[in-house]
Parts: sequence; structure tokens; C-alpha cells
Amino acid sequence: MRLRDLSPDELANVAVLRHRLRASHGAEAASAPFLTEWSTRPVPGGGLRLHGLCWGHPGLGDTFVTTTPVVELSEAHARTESGRLYLLGPEDRDHRRRRALTGQRGPLVISAAGAPEDTPAFRR
Repeated sequence: MRLRDLSPDELANVAVLRHRLRASHGAEAASAPFLTEWSTRPVPGGGLRLHGLCWGHPGLGDTFVTTTPVVELSEAHARTESGRLYLLGPEDRDHRRRRALTGQRGPLVISAAGAPEDTPAFRR
């Protein structure tokens, strides 16, 4: 599936995200794929994967992806078990709404150690 081209505003937002992440992730931020309209999917045995529209994936190009399990997640980026860094755009609107309706408000966060923070978003 070929994705639409990113709008000029989206491209500007990606550039800002890359610039912010360079301080903590160095040159790796320059080549990180951009994931937007993402949602989480449970992994059997625990953990989460991200599922969404991805631009600039080095092996897959611009397409719909499901990541390997997430080991680090913040509002601006995610790192997966495979070691790939992703820049994060907006969360999928329906996913965010479902989380809010079940009392899971606020940003999703997983520490660099890989364990979900004790936030309502990760309480099952």
C-alpha cells in the first residue's frame, strides 16, 4: 500500500521532532522512521507493539507497519526490541478515545528498562 505524501506542515513537524531527539539520540534521529495515527497492540506474554502509518522505514519504505515489541516509549519517540527508533506523530484518534473511555488518560510511557510506568494507561 502506498501512503499519501506528508503535507508541508507534517514535514515541518517531523523536522522539529528530529531536531529535539538529536540531543538524546544523536545521528540516529536523522534516519528514524516517522510513525503516525498509531495505536498499541498487546504482545502475547506481555508488552505492546505499535501499529500505524510509517514513513521512511529503511526496509519497508512508506507503508502500514506493526513494530516489534516496544521497550521505550515517550510522547515523541519509541524504541523497539529490534533497536529501531521511531519518531511519533499523533496517536490514532479512536485509540486515544478508547483509552480515555476506559480511564487510561495521559501519555503512554514505557521506561528505557522496558517496564511500563505505573500509569493508568498500562494498568490492565
